[in-house]
Amino acid sequence: MKKIFAVVLALALVFSMCACGKASGPEGTMQGFCDAMKALDLTKMNEFVKDGATPEEFDMSEVPDAFMSILKSWAKDLKYKINKAETNGNESKVKVDFTYTDAAPVVTAAMADYITKALAQALSGNTSEEVMTKLLIDCIEAAQKTTKTESKDISLDFYLEQVDGKWLIKDAPEDLAKVMLSNFLESLQGLFQ
Repeated sequence: MKKIFAVVLALALVFSMCACGKASGPEGTMQGFCDAMKALDLTKMNEFVKDGATPEEFDMSEVPDAFMSILKSWAKDLKYKINKAETNGNESKVKVDFTYTDAAPVVTAAMADYITKALAQALSGNTSEEVMTKLLIDCIEAAQKTTKTESKDISLDFYLEQVDGKWLIKDAPEDLAKVMLSNFLESLQGLFQ
C-alpha cells in the first residue's frame, strides 16, 4: 500500500511540475489571458496586461448584465492556439491564432427588428435609456434564437514585456476587441455606415 501511495504521489508531483512549466513565460501569460478572454472575465484579463496598455473596449463597467450574458455566450466558443514566443531579452512577441464567433448576422437581424420597435416606442413617447436598452437586448436575444452565427479566423501578434519577473502584455492588438466582442462593434459600425 505504501508503494502505491509513493507512486501516486510521485506522479502527482510530475504532473504538477509539468503544469507549472506550461504556465511560465510569455506563452503562460497568453494562456492565462486567453482563458480569461474565453470567460470574458475582464478583471482576470487585466492581470496579464501592463498598466496603461488596456484598450478602452475593456472598460465594460457600465454594460448591463443581460448584455454581458449575451457577449459571454459568444465568447465561450472562442478557440485559440498560442504559438511559440519570439523572445529577445525582456521583450517578446507571441502570435495567437483565434477562431471566434462572428455575431454579425445576429446583430443585423436584431437591428432590423430594433429599428421597427424603437420607432413604435418613440411614437408612444417612452424612450428612456432603460426602456431602449432593454428593447435592444430583447431584440438581440430573439435574434440569437433564430439566426445562426458564423466563425472567423484571425491571427494576432501580442507584444509582451517582462516586468519584475512577470511577463505582461504591453500592446494589445488592434483587432482584439473584434475577437473579444464577437465582431459586435464592427457589425454596428457597418450598419450605421
